[in-house]
Amino acid sequence: MAAEEGSRTIHQIDLAFVSDEEIRGILCEYYRQASLACAAGAHVGSIALSGGALEGLLTWALSLHEENARTAYAEKYQKKMAAKGQKEPPPVRDWVLAELIEISIRLDLLSENAKITAHAVKDFRNYIHPYNARKSSWAPDESLALIALRLVDKFAESLRKRLPLPSTSTPK
Repeated sequence: MAAEEGSRTIHQIDLAFVSDEEIRGILCEYYRQASLACAAGAHVGSIALSGGALEGLLTWALSLHEENARTAYAEKYQKKMAAKGQKEPPPVRDWVLAELIEISIRLDLLSENAKITAHAVKDFRNYIHPYNARKSSWAPDESLALIALRLVDKFAESLRKRLPLPSTSTPK
């Protein structure tokens, strides 16, 4: 969905399904600012804000079923936890984007299309770090910023269709 703000096209997202009003407001604002940044030619900012919106969206979704999510985390990241001397998985809110994506896939929160792009999203966001940008030929442009916005749309659509996660669901 897009709206005109001045001479710029501002993309909007429907996150009415996000039950936490405060988080929903923050996510919508991140998305709005990502769209404004893209329209203004601030493509790195747009990509960073899109990544933040995606991270927040997945954190919220997994937090709805914290116990299932943490169980799936413990199964997936046993070695990592052991190396850190952790007996319990950290709370969902402390996970990094790669972990949020991996556990969302394990709990079948993402559609097939979202699953296909999930790891690309993580890699995409990692490119904005200055040292990664310096060593690659990657150059942020409007196309990449628009892709980042569309990926947030795709993940939101996937979660909208798959939530709430049934209480009988177990990690895959």
